[in-house]
Amino acid sequence: MNNSPIGQNESVDYRPDIDGLRAIAVVSVVAFHAFPGLAPGGYVGVDIFFVISGFLISSIIMKGLDQNSFSFADFYARRILRIFPALIVVLGSCLIFGWFTLVPHKYQQLGQEIEAGTTFVANILFWRQSGYFDTAAEAKPLLHLWSLGVEEQFYIVWPLVLYLCARARMKQLPVIVAIMVVSFAANCYAVRIEAADAFYLPHARFWELLAGAVLAWFKLSGATRVKSAIDQSFQARTGRTISLADLESVIGLCLIAIALYRLNKDSLFPGWRALLPVGGAFLLISAGQQAWLNRNVLSNRAIVFIGLISYPLYLWHWPVLYFIRTNVLVPSTAQLVGAMALSVLLAWLTYVVVELPLRRSKSRWRSLSLSATATAAIMAAVLGAGFAANITNGLPQRNLDNVASVLQYRKYNYWIDYRNDHCLLFGKEQIFSPICVEADKIAAGAPVLAIWGDSHGAHLYRGIKDNPASDRFAIAQFTSSSCPPVFDFDKVGVPLCRPINDSIRKEFGEIKPKVVVLAHDWPQSEKEDALDRLAGTVEILRNMGVERIVLIGPVPHWEGTLPDVLSRYVGEHHSATLPGRMTFGVVHHMEDIDRDMAGRAATLGIEYISPIKQLCNTDGCLTMVPDAPDIPMAWDAAHFTREGSRYFVNLVAEKLFALPRLGSTAPANTLTR
Repeated sequence: MNNSPIGQNESVDYRPDIDGLRAIAVVSVVAFHAFPGLAPGGYVGVDIFFVISGFLISSIIMKGLDQNSFSFADFYARRILRIFPALIVVLGSCLIFGWFTLVPHKYQQLGQEIEAGTTFVANILFWRQSGYFDTAAEAKPLLHLWSLGVEEQFYIVWPLVLYLCARARMKQLPVIVAIMVVSFAANCYAVRIEAADAFYLPHARFWELLAGAVLAWFKLSGATRVKSAIDQSFQARTGRTISLADLESVIGLCLIAIALYRLNKDSLFPGWRALLPVGGAFLLISAGQQAWLNRNVLSNRAIVFIGLISYPLYLWHWPVLYFIRTNVLVPSTAQLVGAMALSVLLAWLTYVVVELPLRRSKSRWRSLSLSATATAAIMAAVLGAGFAANITNGLPQRNLDNVASVLQYRKYNYWIDYRNDHCLLFGKEQIFSPICVEADKIAAGAPVLAIWGDSHGAHLYRGIKDNPASDRFAIAQFTSSSCPPVFDFDKVGVPLCRPINDSIRKEFGEIKPKVVVLAHDWPQSEKEDALDRLAGTVEILRNMGVERIVLIGPVPHWEGTLPDVLSRYVGEHHSATLPGRMTFGVVHHMEDIDRDMAGRAATLGIEYISPIKQLCNTDGCLTMVPDAPDIPMAWDAAHFTREGSRYFVNLVAEKLFALPRLGSTAPANTLTR
C-alpha cells in the first residue's frame, strides 16, 4: 500500500500514532497471508490502509486548496516519488529472480501482472480474471497490487473533485458524504450479486478512502477545536480523567479486533462488514495522538518502526511468499517464518536505501520535477520489461523446458467445450440456452440423458457427447458454477444456486429425463452439507420418473494446476520425460470423499462411478491422456481437457450409457467402484 509517512514538506503534521495504525494494518495482512489462523480476518488491514490514505491525501489537497497553493503537477510529482521507487525495486527484483526460477507461462503471468501493476490497473486485471476457474490466489505473484490500483485511481479522481468544488465554491463535506454514501451502497449491492465487483472495483471501494476524507475535513475546518471543548466539558462533568478521545480509540481498536478475529476468508466481504475495520480506523485517527492508547501504544517506537516500513513490507511480503510456494509444494512453518523475516529485512533495506534519501531531498520544484521525471522513466522501463515477458510468452528461450507443450494448457479454451454462459452458468442472472437440450432428438422419441451439476458436470459434456453411445440419447446439460446438483439447498456465497436448481427441476418436468448424471466438486469441508441433501433429491427424481441416477465421484485433484505440477516434477526430479502417471502432487484426501460417496450411493440404491478408481492406481494418477500422450488429462487442478473427458467417458461408457430396462424404476446393476 502507498502509505509512506507524509513529511513536513507536504504541510501535514506527522503523527506517530498513524504509523502505529499502519503497523496494525500491515501485520494483519502479512499474518493472514502467511499464517491465516493467526488472524482469520487479517485481510481487513487493506481497509485500514484505505482510511489512512484517504485522510492524509485529502488533508494535503484540502490544505493546499485552502491556501491557494495546490498544484496538480506538484501533487503528482510527490506521489510518484512516494510510490514508484519502492515499487520499482520490488518489481525489478521479481523480474530478475523470476528469470532464473519461473517456467515460461509463470514468467509470462508475472510480466502481465507487472504491466497492470506499473499502470495501476491491477485491480481491473484481477477483477476480469475472477471467477470459478480463476487461478488460486497464491499462484498470482502480484495479486496484492490490486489495492494499490484502487488507491491510485482515487488519487487521479479525488484531487479534481475537490478542485472543482473549490472553483464552484461548493461546500466540501456534503459532496464527500454524498459520494461516500453512493459508493457504500454500490458496495453493499455488489457484494450480494457479484462479490468480485465489490472487492476490486474502485467505485465500490472509494467510500473507505472517503471516510478518511471526512476526517481530513473535520481536522482542517476547525471542528477539532469544538470536539476538544466538548471533551473538556465531558471530563469536568464526570470528574474523570478519561476523555472522549480515549473512548474513541478503545472502541476503534475493539472494532478492528472484532474484524480480525470474527471475519474469515468465507465471510461475505466487503459489504457492511467492512464498517468494522473502516470504523475502527476512523475512530483511532479521530481520537488524535493525545488519546492514551494512541500516545502510549500506537506511538511506541517498535510499533512505529513497523509502520515506517509498512509500504515496502506490503510490497515485498507477497512476492516472497509466492516464490516460496512456487518452488515448495507445502512450505513448512519454519520456511514461512523465514519468508516473513526476509520480507521485513528487505522492507527495511528498501526504506533506508531507497525511500529515506528521496524523502530528505530538497523540495524545490525543479529538483522535484526532475526526480519525478527520472523515476517515472525507470518505471516505464520496468513496464517495458513486463510487456516483453508477456508478449513473448514468458521468454521460453531462457531455458529448455521439456514441459512447454503441456504448459500451454494453462490457457486452455475450456469455455467452448463446457459451453459457458449457455449451459454452464456463472452465478449471475442467467437462464439456460435452448441449445442445452437436444429438442429434435426428444421429439423423435430418444430417451433423455441429463447432466446436472457444476463445472465438474460441464467438463463431462464433451466426452459424453462425442461418445458413439450418446447417439441413442438426447443429451441435456444443466450446469452452474459452484452449484451442487441437489434440490432445496442454499449455497453460501452463491445465492442463485437454489433458484437455478429450481429452474432445472422445472426443466426436468418438461423433458422427463430417463437418466440423470450428478456431477459436482463435492464438498471438501464440513461447512457445506450438499451431500446431506442427496437423499431428498434422489427421491424427488424418482418421483419424477427418472429411471437411472448416476452419481459421479470426485476426479483426481492436484496441488495446483496439473501443468504446473508436471513442471515442478520435471524440475525437482531432473526428468527428461513427462510421467504418464504419478503420485507427486496428488491431493490424497479426495480418496476419503470418494469412499464416503460410494457408501452413500449404495445406501440410496443409485449407481456410482469413481473417476479416482478409474484413473488412479498404486503408481499414481494419470497425468497424460494415453490416447494422446502430448495432452494432459486436466488443464487446471481438477477439470478435464476435451481429450481427458473423452478418455474418461470411454472408460465408463458401458456403465454410463446402459439403457434402462423398460418399465423399471429401480436402478440397473449398481456400478462397482
